[in-house]
Amino acid sequence: MIPIIDIHTHSPRPGAIYCAEPGEIIAPDIIFCSGLHPMQLHRATEASWETLELMGSHPRCVAIGETGLDVRAAASAQQQILALRRHIMLSERFAKPLIIHCVKSLDTLIELKKESQPRQPWLWHGFRGSPQMAAQLRRHSILYSFGPHFNAAAAACTPSDMLFVETDASNADISRVIDSVARARSEDSAIVRHNVMNNAKTFVNLHTIE
Repeated sequence: MIPIIDIHTHSPRPGAIYCAEPGEIIAPDIIFCSGLHPMQLHRATEASWETLELMGSHPRCVAIGETGLDVRAAASAQQQILALRRHIMLSERFAKPLIIHCVKSLDTLIELKKESQPRQPWLWHGFRGSPQMAAQLRRHSILYSFGPHFNAAAAACTPSDMLFVETDASNADISRVIDSVARARSEDSAIVRHNVMNNAKTFVNLHTIE
């Protein structure tokens, strides 16, 4: 198994967790996550959920999501909350972490975290918030990852054992993201790479994947 460095991408490649559409056929050398994105939720049917359950049970599916809350979505806030609760249930049922998409919905996300008290870790992908916002997430045991665009001060104050990086939907090379995070932290890129690789392995329990 190639070590995971890129915690979230929309381009299937070894060394990354590919965000797959429910029902998508995935190459055998790719590990993936799958969920119903809040921006697509208004088109979801019960068949979509059934397909997602099948995806979630796959041994190479290492996380549920991305899913979450987005004020720009066509689905109502209540629909999004109900859908996120269903994703949380799948995450807990399959003992796989949850990948979160969150836009201007931090308070709601924290309330759902308190309500559900999950055993599985949650990770807010593509985090661009301030150091204060990052600290708030840490207080509520919500992890977060940095993509090509991020708040340098937030990256600088993130503990080494909570550091994650991603390429998301960009064409960026993960090595460039690592270099950017390393500069923000005044660290060597090799140190950041080592830390994010170890954190990713722990996050998705890679030792359990065949």
